[in-house]
Amino acid sequence: MTRLQTHLFAFLLCFLLLFTACQSVSAELSGVDNPQSTASEPSAAETATLTARLVDISGNLLLLAGKDDGVYRCARPEDAPDGLIPGMMVDVTYGGYIKAIYPSEPDNVQKITVRENETDGRCALYLSVLQELFNTDETLQSDTEYVSVDLTETPLTKGEIQAIAWRFGELTERRPLTFTFKELQDEGYLETDELLWEDGCLFKITEKNDENGTLTFDAEKMACRERRLLLF
Repeated sequence: MTRLQTHLFAFLLCFLLLFTACQSVSAELSGVDNPQSTASEPSAAETATLTARLVDISGNLLLLAGKDDGVYRCARPEDAPDGLIPGMMVDVTYGGYIKAIYPSEPDNVQKITVRENETDGRCALYLSVLQELFNTDETLQSDTEYVSVDLTETPLTKGEIQAIAWRFGELTERRPLTFTFKELQDEGYLETDELLWEDGCLFKITEKNDENGTLTFDAEKMACRERRLLLF
């Protein structure tokens, strides 16, 4: 072999070794540890939990009040507890997204868990009382557009009051409000001079506790259009 051939052979050998090394590095970079391959793997589904008071059950629909604020409505999931009743405090596990409608709607409700020893039946009780008041002497609110529910003298949360008012309005086919008599004046619903409200009726429940710790309350319907007061 000539000197020229020897140099040419050495050059070809170096080139072959370099090409083999590049192939080895490329193979390593294309393995399971490559960030590009792991990025395409699906992540775990996001979930969130809403703690709320169960205010009303209508067929398969649940009406809920947030612990402090907010009104929510959702379908009962298939595996929901059989003994669900209004007044229970529950944890609702959902898909992490709440639809911006009213009442708000948690998306993809997956599970409902009842919180032990936190049931309070006043929401259902007062909703029932409001319905009885509405159906008593119906002429007082005939042809009206609004019902206002004043539950400020009860320990119910803002969310519970809003949920009761909304369901009451749905049942009576009226537009619901949560104004007191003074607020109706301030908002311009009542005519200032005569204090008449032609388009609505005010319902108020005042809660009391007697010496024995028994729950008692006064309920009244004020038909402002005729200046009449109906006590219940």
